[in-house]
Amino acid sequence: MKKSTITFLVFSIFLSLTVIYGQNSLVVTHGVPILDGVIAPGEWTSTPLVTSGDVTLNAMADGQYVYISASWADETESIQKKEWAYDGSAWSQTGNEDRFSFVFDIGLNGADGASCAAMCHGDGLMRTNNGKVDVWHWKAARGNAIGFVDDKTWDIDDRHSDPGTSAYSNNSDDGSGFPSFMATGDPGAKVSFLTKDADVQAAFDPYSVISPHVYAEAIAFDKAASFSSGDVIPGYIHRIPDGDRASVQSAGKFENGIWTVEFRRAYVAGEFDFVVVPGSTVDFTYEPFDNTGSNHPNDGFDAKVYSLDFTLITDVENNLNSTLPSAYTLYQNYPNPFNPTTVINFSIPESGLVSLKVFNLLGQEVVELVNNVIAAGNYNVSFDASGLTTGMYIYKIQVGSFTATKKMLLLK
Repeated sequence: MKKSTITFLVFSIFLSLTVIYGQNSLVVTHGVPILDGVIAPGEWTSTPLVTSGDVTLNAMADGQYVYISASWADETESIQKKEWAYDGSAWSQTGNEDRFSFVFDIGLNGADGASCAAMCHGDGLMRTNNGKVDVWHWKAARGNAIGFVDDKTWDIDDRHSDPGTSAYSNNSDDGSGFPSFMATGDPGAKVSFLTKDADVQAAFDPYSVISPHVYAEAIAFDKAASFSSGDVIPGYIHRIPDGDRASVQSAGKFENGIWTVEFRRAYVAGEFDFVVVPGSTVDFTYEPFDNTGSNHPNDGFDAKVYSLDFTLITDVENNLNSTLPSAYTLYQNYPNPFNPTTVINFSIPESGLVSLKVFNLLGQEVVELVNNVIAAGNYNVSFDASGLTTGMYIYKIQVGSFTATKKMLLLK
């Protein structure tokens, strides 16, 4: 049996300043940008794709991360969502934030596949017509300051956050018309963000991205303080996020009427995140929306579906792995359905004897893909079903006491 190996990338570098209009494919090329919300000359090696909604996209990868940039025009910069302000006698909340969403196909069909990538129902819900999609939800107020992108999943019912802790707490009304001062009730909240302390704010950088915006500033935190007219308090309190919900990082900057956001995510992330597979493509769409006066659940999605194209990427076997997983995970194969090849990814947090097998629906073993002692890491295995007939198959991994199974569909 061939031992599964970590996927790294080798690219033919494709240098061009040509901007492509009217096409649907965004070709990923080799490179590592600086996450600072600025598209510097020569920084991105991909050919920019300008969408039908006048959003300019770039995409690169470096063997560990995929990077995507998005730039679009906006008349105003909105970065203070539900900010509290005191007028001398009462508190009130005003303000909103600019946002941007990528919506990716995650290679699932049937009960898990999405036949609609948009908020296309007219009912105010962010959901699909059927199945699940991977959503990167960038928020100018609640995430941009610390490089956080809210990683979500949409299905036929509604939107859902991926497992983990968000980067913000809602400083909502405490029931008496006053801010609830969430920092007192949330140990993860950063109390210092309620102070005008630039040094403290600048030091809070969990992702080592260069954030162009300072955090929302306010009067010193003291619930018994005497407030003056014009004092403000943030509507949300930042904290350090974790888990799959925090698997995407970014930096966004607004300058001369243009938002530019640069995104970064590892090849393999959570259960409902698309997986980077060399030689494959991933369908996606997007939505930039200015929340000031907009009905964002029903407005703004580009009607076109685009392709994130990894065909310039080639597998290279390598035993290096700089980011060790914290849990055993078996991911959904991609693509799915497939004909005749697909890729199965899995992660193991410690070395052990790994068995990965494929079965038919009668429970009969079709092939054993892995039966080796493997070190901790993230792995992928290519499965060629050329000799099999159309139908549903089950693949199962076993590492010590851990077992997991998933279904995949071969269509010829």
